[in-house]
Amino acid sequence: MSNIAFGIYRHYKGNLYEVAGLAKHSETLEDMVIYKALYGEGGTWVRPLSMWENLIEVDGKTVKRFEYAAEQELLSNLDKIHTTKLGAMRVKNNLGLEDDNAVDWCRQKATQADNIIRKGKNWYIYYDNIVITVNAHSYTIITAHIKKP
Repeated sequence: MSNIAFGIYRHYKGNLYEVAGLAKHSETLEDMVIYKALYGEGGTWVRPLSMWENLIEVDGKTVKRFEYAAEQELLSNLDKIHTTKLGAMRVKNNLGLEDDNAVDWCRQKATQADNIIRKGKNWYIYYDNIVITVNAHSYTIITAHIKKP
């Protein structure tokens, strides 16, 4: 069975869906994706993994039918973002922050981010010339720094 990431995906038409699980079709043993619509009345759906992962043509361009939406995954879990005392000190020192609450400051920047990407075990939040690193599993702020020119 394929190893797709659980989480939030954007359909090529724009709607968001959350992958809830993977399964096998009982008759054909085809790999299936179980997912929930994150709009309207919701609803839980199943689709063959091969369709989930395939590329389609839209307006003459080849695009993924479903694209992993890391930014939505992180933004829907802002309340889980936290750090240690050492992490807060690191963020404040690296950025020269006078704000006493580094966690709230980082959460706010996440909502205003220019870009949020997930690479491996971390999310990287890009805001102006700042990069905030957050562990994708524990939502712990690891560090933040000013990008070098």
